[in-house]
Amino acid sequence: MTCENITTLYKSECNICGGFSNASSTNIFTEEEMIELIEGVLIGLYTVNNLPIWYYERTAEALFSGVEIGFGSTLVDLEFGGVDYLLLKELQTNIYVFSAAKTYQQVNDISALLLKYSDRPDLFRKEAVKIFEAYSSPKGINYLSAEYQTAKGMAREAKNWIKYIDQKDLFPLLQYQTQGDDRVRPSHAELDNIIRPVGDAFWNNYSPKNGWRCRCYLIQLDEGTETDVSDFKQPSDVPDIFMMNPYKDKIIFSHKHPYFEVSKGDKQLALDNFNLPMP
Repeated sequence: MTCENITTLYKSECNICGGFSNASSTNIFTEEEMIELIEGVLIGLYTVNNLPIWYYERTAEALFSGVEIGFGSTLVDLEFGGVDYLLLKELQTNIYVFSAAKTYQQVNDISALLLKYSDRPDLFRKEAVKIFEAYSSPKGINYLSAEYQTAKGMAREAKNWIKYIDQKDLFPLLQYQTQGDDRVRPSHAELDNIIRPVGDAFWNNYSPKNGWRCRCYLIQLDEGTETDVSDFKQPSDVPDIFMMNPYKDKIIFSHKHPYFEVSKGDKQLALDNFNLPMP
């Protein structure tokens, strides 16, 4: 099940800094709505070919609200067609595509229980509740909380990059900075104080955020000595899904995220956003 893979990914924790994905509780669904989704799968109303639009849209709206908070603006606040507007619009698209994939995986995981408990609807419901709570409820692991916190942090960094690009003639260099305290995880300490030009490929992979609840940031420099990164290797506990740049890639969530891993027969469905509407 995808649920097991996500739990492992989202439970990743640094013993030094406490960088844990489940930083807060995000609850956007009622118990009645949880029951509606589970019963809908049980009776065949909801399948991977007919996903619940209401669940998808509510998830996307919640995550995009985090993006807007991190970005510091909403789409209606920005000039249509401007750099800020176009970037935020791309981030919105990524959020909706991600939310569609999340909805697919949740329904797929619950649907897999139908075979296992074909003659025990009581056990089906019990296990389905566990899956729903993991994906979307504070009672479980609550993947949604991890995703919301990531959405805010990545959007903030994407917005900062607009400034870095605009001011690169005055400040041609960027320096990686940790918080410099005893909570800095070792992998991020390896990145601390690295100096590279604004347009350098190094920032394609190592622009913050580089993990759950990452507190690192970049500062602009008008002069400095560039760090030799020719032999730099990816730190062991920087997850692949964070090896990106939210401004350059125009995404919050990388397509390396397990939600995007669909069965061969559903690849065209994924390309069609699982038949779910885009904003």
